[in-house]
Amino acid sequence: MLKKNSHILFYALTVAVHIAYFYCAWVFKHIYNGDSYEYVYAALNLLHKGQLYSGSPAMPHLAEYMTQRPPLYPALLALFYACGGNNWWVLTLQNVLSVCNIIYAFKLVSEWGMPRRAIWLFTAFALFFPAQGIYANTIAPDVLLQTFILLYVGTCARLLAQSSIKHLLSASVFLIAAMLTKPVAYPLAYIHICWILFYIYKNKTVLKYAIPVACLPLMVVIGYCSLNKARTGLYHYSSNEAFNALYYPHLYLKSQYGTDSCTRWLRLQRQAIVPQPNYTRRTLMAKRVGWGIIAQHTLGYIGFHLWHSARLFIEPGKAEFDLYTGKLTYGSLYSKKEQGLKATLNRQGIAGIFPYIRHNPSAVLALMVLLVNVLKIAGCVRFMLISYTGKTLRLWLLGILLYFALITGPIAAAHYLLPISLILAGLGAWGWEKTTVKG
Repeated sequence: MLKKNSHILFYALTVAVHIAYFYCAWVFKHIYNGDSYEYVYAALNLLHKGQLYSGSPAMPHLAEYMTQRPPLYPALLALFYACGGNNWWVLTLQNVLSVCNIIYAFKLVSEWGMPRRAIWLFTAFALFFPAQGIYANTIAPDVLLQTFILLYVGTCARLLAQSSIKHLLSASVFLIAAMLTKPVAYPLAYIHICWILFYIYKNKTVLKYAIPVACLPLMVVIGYCSLNKARTGLYHYSSNEAFNALYYPHLYLKSQYGTDSCTRWLRLQRQAIVPQPNYTRRTLMAKRVGWGIIAQHTLGYIGFHLWHSARLFIEPGKAEFDLYTGKLTYGSLYSKKEQGLKATLNRQGIAGIFPYIRHNPSAVLALMVLLVNVLKIAGCVRFMLISYTGKTLRLWLLGILLYFALITGPIAAAHYLLPISLILAGLGAWGWEKTTVKG
């Protein structure tokens, strides 16, 4: 009876927290982030013109917007719009998905061997992460990506436990869905093949049609890149690659030389790129400049990238929370004047802490989230170091966690952790349990 009641309370808390976030979204009306309008435009263009284009139809047509956003989330929005729904219906679905993700993640890690009594620690780690509730109530594909990554990881874990072409096919399909939701997932297609080859070698298992099925995500990548070449003239997956090629080095230079000079550098580089005669030339020039900066500062950039990749695991997401409540605007977030706690301490020293907290009450929440994140990561590290379950599964999970951290790099915003945040919550809760369970 106690076990049943604890599960009912777990479900009730999960639902209640999402209702609270949905209510805040309804009150504050900040359901769009910097990328939302591109997804909305892509959906409307898909619905009315039959083309995937994330730019405004009222503005000049740019090739960059033809491949910026993969098709799955715009197609979902277009489906709602075609059926007479609006963005609030989309958010309702995302909240349902988020609740299901949390419940599925708990059941998944329990399936791997986590003691059921860890349910309350898991609940704290999963729900005390504002990005989960914020992005369930933002027009953005992050919760949908979380769903597919969870299903992918869970299916791969089942493949480790039981050799079955059905599990392998399911894993490949879920990975394809993740790739078509956000570009961040598409390099996993290469890792997926390597992992399956390693799995076959290690287990001396030969699954019929294993290699072709494992190659399905890579075939989708090749097909999608070829389609983008036909549309733009350049073989690539997403035009975000060119944006990041400049933006990542810009963030490094900013950390070394200050905001003003590096913002001016970025503006000059983009001004030099715009006049290039076609999309291919613009993209190649952006990548050449970006990689040139990294080549000049190789060791410094590597350290910078790794530091921020590690920071992602404990990032509390204060800026995202303030944007959600309206305390912060994108104009002030990207303004030249830095207004965060670090900048305040640099200007005013320790004396600036209390005035900062007085004007930024969410700083208290951010500190609490930071503490919870540290405890979560400490538990996860303990899980990895102690033999709670099979070594192969632990290495696979570690690889997935590190992949998303490393590919995010200098941006390190809390919502980039969402694809793996619930896996972290489960492993962190398991790691703090004293009883080891053999897997």
